Amino acid sequence: MKKLLSLLLAAALLGALGAPAMAAEESADAQLARVTQAVKQTLGLDTSAYENFQGDCDEEELARVWSLRWSSGDRYISVQALDDGAITGFYQSDDEDSAYWGWEFPTFPKGDASADRAAAEAFLAKILRDGESAVLDDFEETERLNSSSRSYSGDVLLNGLPSPLSYNINVRNGRIVRFWRTAPEGTFIGGIPSPETSVAQYQAAEKLKETLELRLEYVKTEDEPAQAILRYVPENGDQYYVDGITGELVNLTKMAEDLARKYANTAGGVAQDTASPAMAAESSTDNGGFSSAEQSGIQQMEDVLSKETLDKAVRAIQEFGLQGYALAAASYSTGEKDDTGKAEVLCTLRYQRSGENANWTRTVTVDARSGEVRSVRSSAPWDEAEIVLTAEQAQAKAEAFLKSFCPERAESLELYDTVDFAELAEDEKPPYHTFLFAQKVNGYFFPDNLYQIFIDAADGSIYRLSYEWDDEISFGSAEGVVSEQAAIDAWMGTYEATLGYSLVPQELTGSDTASKRLMELGTTHYYGLKLGYTLQRDGYFYGVDAKSGEPLEQELYSKSRETYNDLDGSSAKEAVERLALYGVGYECESFRPGKSLTQWDLACLLYSLDNARLDPDNVDQRTKDDVYSAMYRIGALERGERNENAVLTRGQLVKSLINAAGFGNAAQLSGIFTCSCTDKDSIPAEDLGYAAIAQALGLLEGTYAGTRGTNRGEAAVMICKLLERK
Repeated sequence: MKKLLSLLLAAALLGALGAPAMAAEESADAQLARVTQAVKQTLGLDTSAYENFQGDCDEEELARVWSLRWSSGDRYISVQALDDGAITGFYQSDDEDSAYWGWEFPTFPKGDASADRAAAEAFLAKILRDGESAVLDDFEETERLNSSSRSYSGDVLLNGLPSPLSYNINVRNGRIVRFWRTAPEGTFIGGIPSPETSVAQYQAAEKLKETLELRLEYVKTEDEPAQAILRYVPENGDQYYVDGITGELVNLTKMAEDLARKYANTAGGVAQDTASPAMAAESSTDNGGFSSAEQSGIQQMEDVLSKETLDKAVRAIQEFGLQGYALAAASYSTGEKDDTGKAEVLCTLRYQRSGENANWTRTVTVDARSGEVRSVRSSAPWDEAEIVLTAEQAQAKAEAFLKSFCPERAESLELYDTVDFAELAEDEKPPYHTFLFAQKVNGYFFPDNLYQIFIDAADGSIYRLSYEWDDEISFGSAEGVVSEQAAIDAWMGTYEATLGYSLVPQELTGSDTASKRLMELGTTHYYGLKLGYTLQRDGYFYGVDAKSGEPLEQELYSKSRETYNDLDGSSAKEAVERLALYGVGYECESFRPGKSLTQWDLACLLYSLDNARLDPDNVDQRTKDDVYSAMYRIGALERGERNENAVLTRGQLVKSLINAAGFGNAAQLSGIFTCSCTDKDSIPAEDLGYAAIAQALGLLEGTYAGTRGTNRGEAAVMICKLLERK
């Protein structure tokens, strides 16, 4: 609900505004000339080599944005700038714009990272205005295999403080390729407040801490998905800030909701559910002419009940309120086969009734064999909604339905959450009441076992029903749980009360040109900047462990492993760790560099070049098939060569890598290669090209030794050499 209202507010404040009038005292060509000159001067552009130039103007709500483009053949420079010449976007053509999208054996990132960073900083210094600054992020994952560019993004600081403005910049080989930023114009009105505050940080932190809420409930764990444990998890609370001048605690979410209700247009109705009419056909026992696959598919429909039988069963559930509804359509769908080779079949029954100017639909999905109801959904015109039942009456209806629909589960179900529509105007209220019921164990909720029920506000019938339930979950002990206050203290410890600028809806006074114009258009509020404290943190935290009281952090991005626990003393240590920085390797604690290399070991290594790392000892059959499909696609193996446990020789390793790198056809040419390996006289003729190319790429030193065994560490060294090629 909060998200919806915020979106409505954004649409109300930013949309449907007329464009600012073109300055009467300056002609369009004069304006274009002025902006163009300012842009060229700021960027130091020499545009004499470009044959074409075009400038367009986009009149936005509160700012005029100019699009300038210089071009000559495939070369171009494109700049977006405001009316005063401030640059908000920059793009220029690049030799690598037309990248090949097929498989190519990757390389390590090209270019000098420090030079790219310096170029980005110099560019930002040119285009940022007085009082603006930016700090480049230091996120290591910005470098990826096959990348010759580096991206940086972050906030545009105002008076050295965080702000709602942001930027992104892309640099390739010391050259700015792309840049964009948000600007004050069009984002807020009223200027930038002074950074001076009379409120101490600790005072703001105390007030903001009071807004934090945690709830203690059972959650599944990744390590043991069939085991639920207690955890303090954050409530989806409102957003607050402490005013940097008055010290007042301000609820930004409530401000947005109040204004959204004022600006939102009432929906006249909702879209009707759509369902394809059933393509019914009489069944036949004659399988003549059907393939085995077709026969198998037909057999999946065995024991499926007719739509008439299912319709009768559904109508027998009085709470669905299908009196007066006609069955409009029925459609069957088959799911995935289970371990027994049988697939679930669902039937979707679509009911409809019509009024003078509107239609109502109710769609019920059931198990086509048992008739078990899986879900209900409805649509109704909001402008004709009759709100007869109160929320309390509707809740009683929902609870009574659960007792009849799932009596055993209902014993452990309690109301988990609801949506309060009381504050909405009568003509804005939806035609239903919403309730979420969750399983309660040892006095605590387990929201993964959940029933969602919407009750029709007119007649108390089931407007919507959906549920998820797992009977196989075991629940951990509720003993030894830390107090809620201790959890709040730990949770607050992950935050810092940070002084900065926030966007705050403000009532327009007409005291300046922008607000006066907005008021003439019928707008009463718009975003302005306010100095204040908000809670900010580094990283992502998802709760507090109920037993230890420790905050639980999850990395937003899966960072590559920088080391394994068994590389000390290995000659492959440097190569393995360098590969790991780019996500290449195995998803396990030990690399085992001395282990004899199997075909499957090599396949997992090569797969990680373009996909996720795998633990070779813990992969299901489907994933194995996907890995081998990738090996065939990149040429590392031929179809028919699959032999997961085969121990590879050094020669087989070289061949797989050379083929994957795209040199296989050349390696198979005869009579054109010179190889300086010390054992060249013993290299088979069909391997000589592979040995020569491998030597040229630095994969080999000294001998070819194609028949001797190899290991994981040697494979990592060779792959690292391939990635280093220019």
